[in-house]
Formats: sequence, C-alpha cells, structure tokens
Amino acid sequence: MNLLAMGAMGLVIPAALMGWAVTRLAVSGAVLDFPNARSSHLRPTPRSGGIGIVAGFMLALALASTVPSPADPDALALVKLIIFALVMGGLGLTDDLLSLPAKLKFTIMVLTIGLYVWFAQPVMLIEFTGHVHVTLPFVVGLLGSALFLFVVINATNFMDGANGMLVAGMFPAGVGLGVMGIMQDVPLAAYAGFSLAGALAGFALLNWDPAKIFAGDVGSLFCGAVMGAGGLALAVKGYPGTVWLIPLLVLPFVGDVLLTLLKRARAGRLSLAAHREHAYQMLLRAGISHARAAEAYACGATACSGLAVAVATGPVVLKLIALVLASLAFTVIYYRIHSFAYSQGVEKTAY
Repeated sequence: MNLLAMGAMGLVIPAALMGWAVTRLAVSGAVLDFPNARSSHLRPTPRSGGIGIVAGFMLALALASTVPSPADPDALALVKLIIFALVMGGLGLTDDLLSLPAKLKFTIMVLTIGLYVWFAQPVMLIEFTGHVHVTLPFVVGLLGSALFLFVVINATNFMDGANGMLVAGMFPAGVGLGVMGIMQDVPLAAYAGFSLAGALAGFALLNWDPAKIFAGDVGSLFCGAVMGAGGLALAVKGYPGTVWLIPLLVLPFVGDVLLTLLKRARAGRLSLAAHREHAYQMLLRAGISHARAAEAYACGATACSGLAVAVATGPVVLKLIALVLASLAFTVIYYRIHSFAYSQGVEKTAY
C-alpha cells in the first residue's frame, strides 16, 4: 500500500468521528422538518444535520494537507473544490432556514457551478476507443461539465427523501471515487472521496432508520458538489475513458431522477415540483421500510462503484460498455419497482 492510499484511507476515521459529533450536536439545535403530504416521515424531525458531513469532510481535508504523498495534490484545485462545496452547502443551509424561492436557489446554483467549472478544468476530451476520441471546443466542454455538475447536485438533493438514502447512494460513490483516485494517482479525487465517505459514515449513525436527524439541503447539496467536482477532476486527470465511469458512480441517484422526469414527461406531468414518484418513494408507498429501501439503493450503488473500479484500468471501450450495461440494468430495475408498487395498490401519480 503506497503513501497516497494510506493517507487517503486514513482520513475515514477522523472524518467519521467529527461527522458523528457535530451531527449529534445538531440534533438538539436544528430546525424541525414538519411532515406534509409529500413527506416520507410522520413526525417532526430535526434537519440540517448535513453540517456534520461538512465538518467531518473539512477536518479530513485539513489532515490531508499534512500527509506526504508521492503525487502532491494541486493545492489550488483543492481550494477551488472546497470553496465550491462550501458555497453549495451554504446555499442549502440558507434554504433550510429561510425556504428560498426556487428560481433564486437555482439561479445561484447555476452561476456558482458555471464559475467553478470556468476556473477549474472542464472535461475537454471524450474517448470512445483507444484510438477514437473527440476534442471538445472550450465552450462545449464548459457547458457539458457544468451540466454534469448541475445534474449530480440536484439528483442528490431530490433523492435525499428517506432515512439513510443519502448515505446509501453517496457512501459507495465516495469510496469508489477515492479508490480510483488512488489507482490513477489523482490525490484530489482520493482525498475528496474518502473524506466524504468517512463524514457520511459518522452521519449515518444518526440518520439510519429510524432517523434522529435529516441532512437537509446543506448536506445533499454539499455531497453532490463534492462528488461532482471530484469526479470531474478524476475524468480530466485520470486514465483515458474515465469520463464514462464518473456517471457510473452516481448512477442510482442520477438514473432514478432522469427516468422519473422522463416518465412524468411522457404522462404530461413534467415539472420540477416535489412529488412522490421516484423509485425509492414507490417502495415506501408500497410498504417497504426506509431501512430496506436504503439497503436496496446501497447494494445498487456498491455494485456500480465496484464495476467502475473493476474496469478503471481496462480499455476505453470496456468502460463505455460498463456504463451502458449498468444503465440498461438500472432501467429494468426501475420499471420493475414501479410495477411492483402498482401491484400493491399504489396510485400511479402522487404530486
């Protein structure tokens, strides 16, 4: 095990301890989330527990700066990622406290994402095989990278609606990002991935069913920002074809959101308004417990991250095939979940 591996993996425990401690403090001081017609919980529960995730992540990265590595991380790139994630988390915390208008929230998000991708390095090369690739114009690379970040951040936000669900999707993704960062000598991805995974592990102790606290938008937007930015860094600096593996890490969340939007659009119900038609919500409405639903997504996220790691050093075309096959498999599972819910008497719409 090299220095980068030991340093990155060693961040998990301190991140988890800090994540648990700060989340525990937040239980008694957080704003209450009162259930409504679209909620998956039945009693008022503290939210904004995501500040524990933020605290655990920041402690880990502070410790990472003292760890010797054979491939020194780009300090400026790390600072950019931290600032971006903190701004996203701050936006989420503000929304938790003040319930910002949706248009204002999305406008701030789009501007922040655009600025981050502009000052960071967007993906400029798309490989299809070892010899076939497309070099993107800067504007196209900028817009494509920004769109990816926007989708990942919002998908994470939309899917954080059940006890343990944020951890179920993002913990395996963080580990996958960290492992591939080690394999491909990209310290930024290694540190970000394992720091996030550790912080989520500490938070999970108080968020698993029955949850004592929710992450709130501060947690979901922060996690989405870290995964998206860390993934972009790995796609730019990692092995050829890694760009196909980053969506694979977050496939259960992104796939659920995109398929649900498509399903609602085909039924003439396309809207970004809150609803209860995501696959995990259909499971809950069919009587499946929060814990079982989160476990199902955790298994899916672990399988996707494991597949990404398994093909990380393989040919470019193998990585593309892995993403396509995983996406097809998830699509089948998604529609089978809906069919199961309908068979249990769940209505096909829930606004």
